[in-house]
Amino acid sequence: MIIKMTISHYVNKEVFETIRERLDSTKAVKSTKQSFMFLFNCGPVSEIILKKTDLSKPTHTYIIQTALDSVEALSEMDFYLWVTGLYQELFTVTSIEDFPAYDQWICDYAVYEQTIPVEDADKTIGKLLKTEKWLPEQLDRDLWDNHKLKNGYAWYAAKEDKIRFTLQFHCNGSLLKKKCRNSEYIRAHGITLAFALDSHTEDILLQWGKEEIYKTNRILRSPYKPDDILRVLIGNEKIAAETFITLAEKHDLKPEITYKPAQKHWKCVYFLRKPKQKIFTLWASPEEFRIKANLFKIDEYIADCYLTDTVKRQFLENTGECGDCADQRCIGAKITLDGHTYRRCIYGAFEFFNLASTDCDVIAGLVEKEISNAKSKLQ
Repeated sequence: MIIKMTISHYVNKEVFETIRERLDSTKAVKSTKQSFMFLFNCGPVSEIILKKTDLSKPTHTYIIQTALDSVEALSEMDFYLWVTGLYQELFTVTSIEDFPAYDQWICDYAVYEQTIPVEDADKTIGKLLKTEKWLPEQLDRDLWDNHKLKNGYAWYAAKEDKIRFTLQFHCNGSLLKKKCRNSEYIRAHGITLAFALDSHTEDILLQWGKEEIYKTNRILRSPYKPDDILRVLIGNEKIAAETFITLAEKHDLKPEITYKPAQKHWKCVYFLRKPKQKIFTLWASPEEFRIKANLFKIDEYIADCYLTDTVKRQFLENTGECGDCADQRCIGAKITLDGHTYRRCIYGAFEFFNLASTDCDVIAGLVEKEISNAKSKLQ
């Protein structure tokens, strides 16, 4: 979640002067003809800077920059109402009408934080130090300010306890703009709050650090959980994904998950642990949801299974006949339907999409048959 943020507002001259008077410019820590800085010892607001741009230019503006040290209220109430309440208290005003509309509130700086589990935090610290790419903070606050990176961001791993790290990602407006593909969110000094507060932005920024810690700690190829896939799905597709995630948990299948933030595209491959065998794959994005079930021994148990018309059709339509692909190692998957035998190419067999709940139950049943078949041959 976001634990720190600096936001900016463009205001008119009257509002600027009113706020400066209410904050009492004589108490400013630093002041010039064009800026005033105020520090606060307690409360969510840690710093307020009032700035004027070049007054010789006809388009000069007045800016308020506010640094928030605790953004925990994000989960409790509307962010904008929360900040408005803080301003009303600080400036002793009864109305906030002179402030800009919400889409003009700009994020200049943000700090994202997340706690992630590891197997051995002390061992991981040693490995991270050797890479010279990481600075484990280890609760020494001075280290944070002395090692800022030139390109506008830095990430740090702080040891929480023996099996947990707290990962923080610090980034200024320029980095946030780099990571934002939608130009509508970009503003002169940063990005709109809508982008900074979006959960997918947090994923984009934290994933590098999470993947590096997990890679160093040698526990998972990915820091993600299967349930993360559900973020981009709705309706029947979300229900279908839940069905297969539950099935995987029931049989203790091992997930390997990859995520492409730019496309919001998830891929989760499930393996049977013993014997090691790929069982099925889920693809999910806002545009599609697909299931690829590796039912390569299906002809050994299909006679005992009920199939819907949709599943029968997709068995044959969603992949080509074996022999069409260039890979000579593909031996195909044999399947007998309605008295006819087919050999489907394993590189496309068997993919399903646009499924009703009944279809999902049928495919889930087939997957369980495949798992039982694999385990029986191991005995």
